Amino acid sequence: LTLLPAIVRLAWWRLRQMWRSLLVTWLGMIAMVVLICSVPLFAQSSSTIGLRSTLSSIPLSQQRVNATFYSLHPTSDTDSYDSCLLCAIIPGIKRGMSSKTGTL
Repeated sequence: LTLLPAIVRLAWWRLRQMWRSLLVTWLGMIAMVVLICSVPLFAQSSSTIGLRSTLSSIPLSQQRVNATFYSLHPTSDTDSYDSCLLCAIIPGIKRGMSSKTGTL
C-alpha cells in the first residue's frame, strides 16, 4: 500500500512518453475490428439482396409465408397437415427460383 503513490507516478511518466504510440495502437485495433466485422455483414446483406430479387420476381399471388410450430405432443392430424402444405408449396418455390437462378 505504501508503494502505490510511486507506482502511479511511474505509470504517469510512462503514459506521458508513450501516449502517441498507444493512441495509434488503439486506433489500429478499432480499425481492424471494424474491417473484420464488416466482411460477414456485407456477405449477409449481399445474399439478402439476392434473395430479395429472387422473391420479387415471383408474383405476389404465389408468394406465401409458412410458419412451422413444433409440439412436444404432436398428433397425426398436424403431421399430415404440415406435409400436405409442404407438398403444395415446394414446387412453386422451386419453379420461381429455377426461373431466376437456374436449376438447383
